[in-house]
Amino acid sequence: IMISEKSIIEVKDALRIEDVVGDVVALKRHGVSLTGCCPFHNEKTPSFVVNSSKGFYKCFGCGESGDAIAFVMKTNNMSYPEAIEKLAAKYNVHLELTDDNRTKEQIESERQKKDTATLLLNTASLRYQKELKNHHKSKLQ
Repeated sequence: IMISEKSIIEVKDALRIEDVVGDVVALKRHGVSLTGCCPFHNEKTPSFVVNSSKGFYKCFGCGESGDAIAFVMKTNNMSYPEAIEKLAAKYNVHLELTDDNRTKEQIESERQKKDTATLLLNTASLRYQKELKNHHKSKLQ
C-alpha cells in the first residue's frame, strides 16, 4: 500500500518551502530570495538560499540543495514517504493510499529521479538567467 500520486501532488501544492525550511533555519529576506545559515554544515556567514517562487533551497557553501521534501528528508533522516506524511500532517492534507504493483523502492526511485530532474532544470534556469543578465550588462557598457 502506497501514498497516492494525487495525495503527493496535494502535499506539494500545499507546502511553502519558506515555512518548511523556516522551522529549522532563521531566514531573512534578501531580494527575491531568503538567506540563512546552512543547517548541514557550520558557517558564520549565511550561504544558504531559499527560492520561494521556484520552491528549492541551495547552500553555496557545502552544495546541498533540493526541494522542501528533500529538506525534510535530510534534516529529519526520513524516507520519502515519511517526509510526505510529516508534511501532510503539517498542512492538514489527507493522504489517500493506493495499491500499486511497483515496490516502494521503485516508486521512491522514480519520484527522486523526477525531483532531481526538476531541481536540475531549476538550477539551470537560474544559471542561464544570471548569464543573460551578465551578458546584457556587458552589452550596455
